[in-house]
Order: sequence, then C-alpha cells, then structure tokens
Amino acid sequence: DSERRMGLLGQTSTVVINLGLPADDTATNRSLIDRLRRLFIRDAIAQTAPAAFSLVRVRVTAVDIGVIEKTFNAFGSLSLNVPAGALRQFEVIAYVASGDPSAAISFRGTATANLPAGETVSLSVIMGLNETKIVLPDPFDNVGPLTQRLIQINDMTGAGWIEKTGSDMGFFGTFRPWDVDFDNRGRIYIANNNGNSGSDRIIRINNMSDTACITLGNGSNSGIFTVAVDRVNNYVYYSTDSILQLRRCSLDGTGDMSLTPPSSISSINGLTVGSDGSLYIVGINGSSQGTLYKYNPVTQTEIASYTGLVTPSDVVVRPTAIYIADASDVFSNKIVQLNSNLQFVAGYGTWYYPPSIANTNPGMFYQPRRFAGIRNDELIIIDDAPPNYDFDKLVSIRDIYGTGWTTYGTEGKGQGQFMFFYGC
Repeated sequence: DSERRMGLLGQTSTVVINLGLPADDTATNRSLIDRLRRLFIRDAIAQTAPAAFSLVRVRVTAVDIGVIEKTFNAFGSLSLNVPAGALRQFEVIAYVASGDPSAAISFRGTATANLPAGETVSLSVIMGLNETKIVLPDPFDNVGPLTQRLIQINDMTGAGWIEKTGSDMGFFGTFRPWDVDFDNRGRIYIANNNGNSGSDRIIRINNMSDTACITLGNGSNSGIFTVAVDRVNNYVYYSTDSILQLRRCSLDGTGDMSLTPPSSISSINGLTVGSDGSLYIVGINGSSQGTLYKYNPVTQTEIASYTGLVTPSDVVVRPTAIYIADASDVFSNKIVQLNSNLQFVAGYGTWYYPPSIANTNPGMFYQPRRFAGIRNDELIIIDDAPPNYDFDKLVSIRDIYGTGWTTYGTEGKGQGQFMFFYGC
C-alpha cells in the first residue's frame, strides 16, 4: 500500500507512514512522493478519521542521529527521508483542527523500525488519544433551576465554550452528569448520577455536536457516580452511588458484568485505568480511612493500597506518578502525589475555610472534586465548595508544587460560570 522510491543509496531510507488520514489524489508526480495513508486504532479501523486534522508532526529519534522533526499538512502528500540504520523510533502526533467539535486535541502513536539503506519501508503507527479539551460535568442538583449540562472549553481561558443538555445529545431522562472520560477515538463517556433506574446510565457521545447518544451500563437504581475507560483493552468501568457496585462493559455496552470490589472498601469515589490495564480506585475503607486501591480487574483482586488520605474524590495516573484529589474538610494536602509503588512523594494545597468570598490565591482550594480532561503538561481540577457554600472554579497546575497555578470561572449558571456538584 505504498509507492517505492529509492533513497540516497547507503545513506537514507524512505519511510511511508500509515495513520488513518484520507489519501489525496494530487496531480504531482506520485513516483516521487510517499503518501500519507490510512490506519486508525483497534476499536474500528476507520474509513474516516475521528476528527478533522490541521497538521501532523513526525519526530524520529535514534542514538546515532539525534532528533529529526518534520511537520506536514493533514492533507495532500508528504515525503520523509530518514538516515538508514537500526532502531529508528517514530513518534507521530495528529492535531485536531480548530473548530472541530471533537473533545480531542491530538492523537499520538509510536513505532520502531530498522531502515535498510536505499529502501522504502512501510510503517504502521497505531494512533490513540493523546490530549483532550476540558470537558466538565455541571449537574448542580441542590436547588432549581438546575444547570444539568455538559461543558467543553479548549483551555483555561474558556475559549471555545460549548454547553449541552441531555436533550441536546438525544438523552431524554433526567440528566445529572457526574463524571467524564474518553475512549481512544475521543468519544465522551458521561456518568449520569440521577438515582433512578430510568436514567442511571453511561451516556456516550461522539463529540459535542452529537444529537444521537447511545447509553450503556446498569445503575441498578442507585446512580452512576464515576466512570473510567480502559483505552488499551476497550472496556468501560463504572461504579454506582448509594449501593456499592463496581461494573465493567465494552465500549458499546455489551458484556456488562459486576466485579467484586476490594474487600475492605465501603464507598467508591473515583476511578482511572493505568497503562497496564490495572484499575485505580479511590474511596473510603471499612475503617473510615481514605484509601487508594490498585486493583486487577482480570482476577478481581487488590494488588496494593495506600491509606494516607482523608476523603479522596478522584485519581489520575501518569507515566511516573499517581495524583489524588482529596476533598476533605480538614487542612490536609488537597492534591497528593504517589509514585508507581503507591508511596507518598509530595502534597500540595490547603483548605480555604470558611469560604466567605471567592479565593483564587495559589494553593487555596474550596474542595477538589474531579480531574478534568487529559493533558500531558498540567492537572486540571474541578474545585467546588462544600454544601451550603456557593464557590466554584477550575484550577490548573503543572506539577505537585503548584507551578503555573491558573484559575478560571466563578459560581453561576452562565458562560464562564459553574455550579458543579454542591451549593446552598
């Protein structure tokens, strides 16, 4: 599925990269050009890509060549000559075009190849979700009129604000979005925490323009509190609210089954999936301790746990760190970092109490509830005051020391405003 072109004999190889972008029928002499081809990831090798792309960046590294980087338009043709040799590592990032309704910002894939001199090598790069926009549940369930909306913004400036109700996406039950995650095509999975069997479902939409959602999951009359997508094995994990349940299904809802949660847990507040398929669960154990569990969903057994928390509300896993949001009403660390062995590394932030006025000073949290979006260089945190107080904001930090502290939004029901989960 490629056209051969000889490189400079003994010096270079020509690389054809298959990604999943549409081919282009250019009038240029194609015997001199290597075409960007189609391939996208397991969930379905697509006839069309999951979003419109603006550009593609290819980065090639090896011990003997350093770094070669080239950027291409996401349409038309490209040519890429690489010094011949062994173990050439390719990183490919496709960036979503401005204005596309996808929640994704970019998709990424990597591959390694040996490049014989003077030959053309066809390289398949399996692409998956890399980074996303900020997608936020805003259910405000205490007093009316309720917000009951899903919000998407591009970044911490609030640019690209889009908000959707349940009916906007074709869901006509009571819409109380409580948590959000994404699959490898950038589709959005929403935990709907309504507390009755007619609306307790995971809601899946392709993007913020989708008017025909699908539903999956089984809330069993208790509301779905949190959701996490395994983007390696294509599973959706979720837990219910008032009745302790841990469940799993496929991306389309088939194969829904109950899992046995860790034996010592009494409530589940947040879920995420590690790169190895392990499930990370935060909640309260039977001794009323805030606990992080690392859990094997195949054997349905606990691997390890960490109990140095108070009221953990959410968890996110990065390649070298685990971050936990602690929504406790005591002056403990609000964001906690653990290493991959579930050992404490550092903590950041304190509780602003009583929240008599809005406070955006660095390190001052109302109560961190959820991590939002997928970003490689920052943590984005939903910060929501406890019941009986109306203060809300988003917080962004680049590391556990609060570097780059940035806030966005205030309490309210308009654009640039949030009610989130609790109020008076």
